Amino acid sequence: MVRSIDKLEHNLAELEDQFDEFTNLSQQGDHVAAQKVLDQLTEGTDDLDHLIDTIPPLYRDLKSGFNDQLNDIVDGYQQMTSQNFVFGNVDIPGQVNRIKGEIQTANQHLADLDVATTTADNHNIEVQIDDLYAVLEKEVKAKPEVDDQNEELQAFLAHAKQQNRALQVELDRLGQSYVLNHGEVDNAQALATEIEKIEEYYRTDVNALATHTDSYSNIQQHQLDQLQTLTQIEQQQRQINDGIKGLGAQEQKARQRFQQFDNQMHTIKRQLESLNLPGLPKDYLDYFYVVSDEVEKLGGALSRTQINMEDVTKQLVMIQADLATLTEKSNDVRDSAVLAEQLLQYANRYRNSDEEMVAASQRAQQLFDRDYKYSESLETIANALEKIEPGAYKRIEDSYYGDQPETPTSQA
Repeated sequence: MVRSIDKLEHNLAELEDQFDEFTNLSQQGDHVAAQKVLDQLTEGTDDLDHLIDTIPPLYRDLKSGFNDQLNDIVDGYQQMTSQNFVFGNVDIPGQVNRIKGEIQTANQHLADLDVATTTADNHNIEVQIDDLYAVLEKEVKAKPEVDDQNEELQAFLAHAKQQNRALQVELDRLGQSYVLNHGEVDNAQALATEIEKIEEYYRTDVNALATHTDSYSNIQQHQLDQLQTLTQIEQQQRQINDGIKGLGAQEQKARQRFQQFDNQMHTIKRQLESLNLPGLPKDYLDYFYVVSDEVEKLGGALSRTQINMEDVTKQLVMIQADLATLTEKSNDVRDSAVLAEQLLQYANRYRNSDEEMVAASQRAQQLFDRDYKYSESLETIANALEKIEPGAYKRIEDSYYGDQPETPTSQA
């Protein structure tokens, strides 16, 4: 500060000399030269005012403010190290000494009245001191968090391990009876390995706490990462469990639906056999046997040692749709055959009086008895009868459907 005052006094002396020169030039009437000196005098005065305003706060920071803060940091550091705080790779004493050296450099700049450089120096020093305070504060805040999270993490680990053991036991049990299609066993084992790694990291951190070899802030971050990973593991284990817990109920429902399908196939067969038809259309029989094979295949799938419920579910959906179609086809065969028989009997009254009806009856009977084309037989005799007796077919059809019981449908 002494050097700064000396320089300020030197600048002030120069301003006094310039003022004397300005006075002389003005008295001599040389106003142009006097104005130039006045401009210089004004600029110099402004600079001096700025220095007088700026230097004291800069000097106060360098002289006492920063040093007081550094002493406070050193005191805090010593107290915390005595309480076994660890600061990792942060060399607080080394950084304090380096900052003290920067303070000396800033003092030199200030002594040279280099205010701009000194201001930058002070700002840089202030930032570094704030960073050191932040390091201390970070560890102080981290300690209670670590203590609390340590208990939470320990409990979470125990829960995750127990959950995984229970899951693997259940997977082993279900694996005896069901095919597990989505890698549930491998996924559960992989999660168990991940839990073991987390437990290993946890033990490492516990040892670091006991031996004071890592900072609280580092351990706190480890704990947060481990808690997050355990949360994800818990969600994944729950998803696996949710995916398998309904297999028994699904199997029971599948067996019930299989029994319904099987009963429905027998019902369709009995209904058609009761009609004593000469035969059944080939396309109908082909479809009947396809659906029958599907139902038989489903029964086989449900009889295996390990049931593939995913495959069974797909079969159930397919059979549901195909059996609905077969029921519709069966009803069409039944209705066409019965109506054709009724119309053929009704048309007998015209066989001796109408040659066209005779020919139609013969054609319809042939389609019925030899070709098993009951819908074509019905259409043939119905068209012929409609020409002779309009409305007769509609009357017989309405009577037939009015007498029919509710047709069987595939059950969900």
